[in-house]
Amino acid sequence: MNISENDMYQLILAINKRSMFKTQFDIEFIHTKLQDQPFFRNMHRQIGDTQYYKILKELQYECHLPYEPQVQIGNQSTKLYFILVGKFLILTRNHLSQIQLPSEIQKKIDVQYSQLHPLGYLYPGQYFGEQVMLFDQSHTQTVLPLEKSHLIVLKRETYRRIIEQETKKQESERFANLCQIPLFQKWSAKTIRQLISEIQELNFTPNQIIYQQGDPVDSVYVIIDGQIQLYRTYNRNSLPLIIVGSKECFGEDEILTQFRSHSAKSLTSVKLYRILKNKFLDNIPQDYTSKYFKKDSHHKLSIYQNEDQFRIYRSESLKNINSPAKIMQRILTRNKEKNKTHQSISFQKINELIKKDFRQSNTPTTILQKSNSVHEHTRIHANGKFDKTNYLLRNIKMRSTSLSVWKKPK
Repeated sequence: MNISENDMYQLILAINKRSMFKTQFDIEFIHTKLQDQPFFRNMHRQIGDTQYYKILKELQYECHLPYEPQVQIGNQSTKLYFILVGKFLILTRNHLSQIQLPSEIQKKIDVQYSQLHPLGYLYPGQYFGEQVMLFDQSHTQTVLPLEKSHLIVLKRETYRRIIEQETKKQESERFANLCQIPLFQKWSAKTIRQLISEIQELNFTPNQIIYQQGDPVDSVYVIIDGQIQLYRTYNRNSLPLIIVGSKECFGEDEILTQFRSHSAKSLTSVKLYRILKNKFLDNIPQDYTSKYFKKDSHHKLSIYQNEDQFRIYRSESLKNINSPAKIMQRILTRNKEKNKTHQSISFQKINELIKKDFRQSNTPTTILQKSNSVHEHTRIHANGKFDKTNYLLRNIKMRSTSLSVWKKPK
C-alpha cells in the first residue's frame, strides 16, 4: 500500500474511533486513503456513495501479534479482514500444494500446527474472510500473522444490513422505472418484481457500440437515461433507422429471431437495463386471460394445454402485447382450423349406436358377417360446413339400412 507512515497513523486513529464519534472529516480522510485499493474501489462502484460512506463509518481496527491465529480451520466467520500492515501465512490440511518456508518459521509451524501445511502468503492491500462471511460457512484455512499486523475489520451484521438496504433501494428504483415503460405497463406487479432480479444495469459512453448487425439476439434493452442510434449497414454504408431515448426499449422486436438485423450505438452517455432473452421470455405474463375473460370461460381453462399453444401465445404477445383479447382469438382460431380437418371415431361406438337404434325398430333385419377390412378405428372426413354429430349419425343409419346388420329375434 502506497501510504506514508504518518498517513497510516492518522488512518488508524480515524478508523479506531467508534462510529458515533467519527466526523465527516474522518470519513472523507478514510475514503481518500482507501479509494485506490481494488477492494474498496469495487465496493464503492457497486453500492453507490450513500451506502459506501455508511460502511466507512462502521469500519473498525484490530492489531495482532506474531503467530497469534487470526482465523482457524472450522471457526465460523463473523468478520471481513483487510490488511493495512503486516504479512500473513495461510495454512491448510491439503498437503499436495506446499511452499518452502524459512527454517525459523518452519520450526514454529511444526510445533504449533504439525498437521497443517503452508499454502501461501497474504500482504498489505489484500483481504480474507469475505466469502465465508457472506454464506455463513466455516473457515477451511488458518491465517497466521508472521509479524505485528494492523487490520481493518468489517462485521458481518453491518455489512449485510447495508447491502440489504442498498439492494432494496435498487429494486424499488428499477420497479418504478419499468412501470413507466409502455412495454411493461400491462404486466402485473408480481411479474415485474420477478424480472427485476434478472436485470443487469449497464452504462455506456458516447459513440460506444452496444451490439452489431449479425450478432446473436440474446437480450432486450431498456433505456433509463440517454439516447441510442439504431442503424443498418449495407455495402459498407450506415443507414440510420431511428433514435430511441429515455423510457424506451429496443431489441425486443427481434427477440424471436436468431441474429440482429441492425446495429445499436450510444449517442450520449447512456444508462441501460439489460434483460437476457431467456429471462424475458420466461417472465412474459401468463395471466392476461384472468383480466379479460370471465371466470367460467372455457378460454381460460384451455389456454395452456400444450407447449405449442404456449409458444403461439408467447410469440403473439410479443407482436401485440397490448391486446391479449386478439391473442386469444388467434389461438382459438388456429386450434379450430387444426381440429376440424378430421375426427377419429371408434367402430365399437358405431355398433352401439346401431344396436340402440334397431332394437327399438320393427324393421326385419338379417345378420351379415363383418368384413375383414374393418379396422378398430378409422377417420371420417368432416367438412366444417356440416354439423359433425348429425353427419355421423346419418351415415351410420344409411350404412345399417343398406347392410341390414341386425336381425330381430323371432
